[in-house]
Amino acid sequence: MSAPVLELHDVTRIIPGPVPVTLVKDVSLSFRPGDFAAITGPSGSGKSSLLYLLGLIDRPTSGQVILQGRETAALDSDTLAGLRLANLGFVFQFHFLLVEFTALDNVLMPMRRLAALSAPEMRARAGELLERLGLGDKLNQTPDQLSGGERQRVAVARALANDPDIILADEPTGNLDSHNARIVFDIFADLARRAGKTVIIVTHEPDLAGEADIRIGMLDGRLHEINGVAR
Repeated sequence: MSAPVLELHDVTRIIPGPVPVTLVKDVSLSFRPGDFAAITGPSGSGKSSLLYLLGLIDRPTSGQVILQGRETAALDSDTLAGLRLANLGFVFQFHFLLVEFTALDNVLMPMRRLAALSAPEMRARAGELLERLGLGDKLNQTPDQLSGGERQRVAVARALANDPDIILADEPTGNLDSHNARIVFDIFADLARRAGKTVIIVTHEPDLAGEADIRIGMLDGRLHEINGVAR
């Protein structure tokens, strides 16, 4: 069995203040290459907070977040940003594409930041990703010229730009109709099952979540169940 690529050990996240707010409490999880996991739960259950901890966007109050064998909680902000850029791809409910740039340029941006490829290699990879996602004829169109489903697929291509091992998605189908939600969901499933990526999504759609290999239920900031088994 392959080693975990992303782990949480007894992670708690508390917002301090006169009345402290606990977002995540005593969560331990482990993800391996090829895992396709869905995090579900009612509003306020801590599912998005958990995803932000997994994605090194937020820091735990206590516990460990281990990425590719490296403990990250004490790392400085610049180091964390570099780890996110090289190892993690993010897709959100809102595509957050830059409207003044083409689909191709939006996908090129994270590659330009990482600067691991030459300019021709970057353009070739960006075009290949968009082609693979059915957008080969949309490279030079701006987001306002694309449908909602197409914009979200551009966002997926951007998340894949630097070939990260781990894809994190927060309600990626929340603004899509059922047809486009299915297309985007199937893309994530394919990334895990065929490309061996670790894919972790937050979703409020039980039918889609039920198709994931690992189903994580959150309640009141704690793990409530995994694959239907109470924790």
